[in-house]
Amino acid sequence: GVKKKSMDTDLFSCLWKLQIPSKVLVFAWRARHNRIETLDNLRKRKIVVPNSDYTCVFCHLCEENTVHLVSHVTSLIKSG
Repeated sequence: GVKKKSMDTDLFSCLWKLQIPSKVLVFAWRARHNRIETLDNLRKRKIVVPNSDYTCVFCHLCEENTVHLVSHVTSLIKSG
């Protein structure tokens, strides 16, 4: 609703003021709006990925979706 839009506006106005690469800002926006081309999102758009069971290509444990990619896989990259 209105509160979510206000929080999004506040978040992204703060992010845009930071001195970080634009590709990081775009990734954050796309992640927040579930617009990253994960296997889950491709399947929802009826795009067939050959030889894929739609599990995460990094951990092979669960479905690859935006939340998993941003939270779980990011923590794996930091620890590895």
